[in-house]
Amino acid sequence: MGEKRKKEIKIGPTITWRKVNDEAVILNLETSVYYSVNNTGTFIWELLAGGRQTGKIGLALAEEYGISPEDAAADTAEFLDTMAELELTEAR
Repeated sequence: MGEKRKKEIKIGPTITWRKVNDEAVILNLETSVYYSVNNTGTFIWELLAGGRQTGKIGLALAEEYGISPEDAAADTAEFLDTMAELELTEAR
C-alpha cells in the first residue's frame, strides 16, 4: 500500500485577520462574517498563518501550554476542523 499523504491546511484566500489583544479577529471577506477566537485559538491560528505544518502545530501547542502532545494534537485537530466547517481554511 502507498503512504497516505496528509493534506496541509491553509487559511482561505478570502480570509483576513488581525490580532486584537490576545484574540484573533477573523473576517471572511466573501460573506462579511467575522469571528473571534480565544488566546489558544489565536496561538494555533498564528502558527497556521505563519506557514507552520499542521502536524507541528500540536507539538508547539503542547510546549507552549504544558499539556501532553496527545491532548494538544486533539485540541489542534478540533480547532482546525471547526475552522474548516466555518470555511475559514482549506486543505491543499
